[in-house]
Amino acid sequence: MYLFFDTETGGLQPNHSLLSVSAIAVDPQLQIVPVLNMYPGLHLRVKHENYVVTEQAMQINKIDLAVHDQIGLTVSETIEKLQMFFDEARVIMGVQRLIPAGHNVAFDMRFLQAQLFPEKQWDTFFKNPPLCTCAIARFFNAANRLTVGCGLEKLCTHFGIDAGDAHNAE
Repeated sequence: MYLFFDTETGGLQPNHSLLSVSAIAVDPQLQIVPVLNMYPGLHLRVKHENYVVTEQAMQINKIDLAVHDQIGLTVSETIEKLQMFFDEARVIMGVQRLIPAGHNVAFDMRFLQAQLFPEKQWDTFFKNPPLCTCAIARFFNAANRLTVGCGLEKLCTHFGIDAGDAHNAE
């Protein structure tokens, strides 16, 4: 029912290169659903003929583009793999369209729609509104039910979740 996304990018604008995309399918009880025998989900590195990146973004995501190129998929290969993942997730969960989800998922969706799936095609796989954990945290902060803001690392700490090496895409 839900497809959680995360991307790593070469900058903050959708004209910067999409470098990686991860997707995990979960059911209405938020339990991970293996898709295409992948557990917990799919992780793809996207290689481009010409990268559009900022120095700041590359310092944050720690991606070495030379290594990235050796193991990355072309844009068309990435689209094909993601489409197979989306289709299989919809079949397994018995839904026509999935609900996109994630932390600040609108950011990830902008890149995916700009570089892989134009909005009309996106709408064949997904329905709105997306489930954004950042927006939910903002709501609970405004209602004085949470006092840590909506930053991923702070939320993970608050809820006792290991954030791992956040923003390290290596």
